[in-house]
Amino acid sequence: IFVLWMLLLALLTGLLVGSGWALLTIVVLPVLAFATLAITERWSDAWTDIRRFFLLRRSDDLLRELRDTQRALALRLEEVRENSPPLPLLGAARPGIGKPG
Repeated sequence: IFVLWMLLLALLTGLLVGSGWALLTIVVLPVLAFATLAITERWSDAWTDIRRFFLLRRSDDLLRELRDTQRALALRLEEVRENSPPLPLLGAARPGIGKPG
């Protein structure tokens, strides 16, 4: 439906002010539409982050639970790292990378 609106606006522009302006309109409108979409999505993400921030600030129980989960994951990762076999040494594009230090 947006394509139809863009074509209609380009046609009206062409009829009112000339074909050069119509061509410019048909080129600029899609760029403007994508820019608007990107800005709108960024604003939406920002509002989501703001809501999350205030939710975490208000809820001590939730924050404590998230910290406990984070601590448990860190301990689990450390355990996996300690119990995993060492990785083989591979050659690297730059000297010093992949060599025991």
